[in-house]
This record gives sequence, structure tokens and C-alpha cells, in this order.
Amino acid sequence: MRACRRCGATIPEALPMKALGGLCPACVLRRELQEPRDAERARGPRRAAPTIAELAPHFPDLEFQALIGQGGMGAVYRVVQKGLGRVAALKVLALDAESEPEFGERFEREARLLAGLRHENIVGVHAAGRSGPHWYLLMELV
Repeated sequence: MRACRRCGATIPEALPMKALGGLCPACVLRRELQEPRDAERARGPRRAAPTIAELAPHFPDLEFQALIGQGGMGAVYRVVQKGLGRVAALKVLALDAESEPEFGERFEREARLLAGLRHENIVGVHAAGRSGPHWYLLMELV
């Protein structure tokens, strides 16, 4: 039996212990929801959502259809993956990739964790990374 190092809850065998850092999914979410807020306060204001025209050159394999939402963490666009014909959501984080180099390592670790999770209540991640000045998550559209 594997137990969360923070709360003691049982961690299902199907979840990767190393990627979770010894925490149950609930504690991972609690940590991730709190840490960005603390970092956001320290950073100050975020940049505005990029326009489709600004993003398109950085994502040549995507066809942008519309901006479907935005908030403090970034903007989400409805896109089609040209090669697959798959409709997806592209979340572009409201953070300049050049301004915070230490962010990249943490973001990539979290993206790998998200991509490894499979559950009917969790949005699937198709790809993640950096393209030009933009950190992004390409996810299933729900």
C-alpha cells in the first residue's frame, strides 16, 4: 500500500509515485493551486492574451479557430491539429518564457505529471512545452 507523505491517503497503484513526489492527487492539486497564487503575487501583473495572429507563426501545425476563454493564468484557444484533424484546446500561459527561466523546469515536470493521468474527470494533455515566447498545453477540448 502506498500512502501520501503529506496526508496519508492511499495512492492508487496506477499513478506514478515518482512523478507525484510521494503525494496523493488531492495534495498535488492543493500544492499546485496554492504555489502559482504565491508566485503570481510576487511577479505582479501578467501580460495580455496574445492574438491569434501573434500565435499562429509559433504553432504552424495548428489551425486557430477562436479565443474561448482567458483568466489570470493564460488564454485558451479552440484549435484544430492539421495533421490529425483533431479539435483541441491550446492553453497559452500568461507568462513571458524569457522572463522566468526557472519556470520552465517546473512547468515541464507538471506537464509530464498531467499527461500521465487518465481519468474521466481529468482533461487529457496531448502536448506541452514552449514555442517561441509562449509556454503552452495542448489538451483535449471539453
